[in-house]
Amino acid sequence: EMEAYEDEDINLSKSIISFVQGFLTTHDEVLKAYSIFNTNKVTTLDSQTKLRIREILIKRTQNENYQDLIKKTSIGFYTGTSQISKKGKYLNKYIVNSFGFVDLEDKKYTIGITIIEPDLNKNNGYFKYANYSSSPLFLAIAKKLIEK
Repeated sequence: EMEAYEDEDINLSKSIISFVQGFLTTHDEVLKAYSIFNTNKVTTLDSQTKLRIREILIKRTQNENYQDLIKKTSIGFYTGTSQISKKGKYLNKYIVNSFGFVDLEDKKYTIGITIIEPDLNKNNGYFKYANYSSSPLFLAIAKKLIEK
């Protein structure tokens, strides 16, 4: 669950999901969308499209060298970084995301990590990118689920 964001001048819903700058959605909507790729829920997407997107996410994760984790399960995720805007201008503030799934033999999980205004002083400023902030959290959660 996300904490409330106090600044009413910032259009947070526009910045919340960063796969495309200005894409209007919420954390929960994207989480629900990702859950489609690892469940049998009936949706407007046909099964071939769901399977293809799932394969793309798994392949992308494999390309990121998470092989030790992947050997034990099916895991796929995607990350994003966007700047927060205020009154039509981008600030030096960011939102980072990692969304995806972890499928074990007996259970399937959908995970969504959103960090609003990550610490820009960490890791020489690279913490503003999902690869350095939300991705490690996603992978830590995935690892705990696999180890159980």
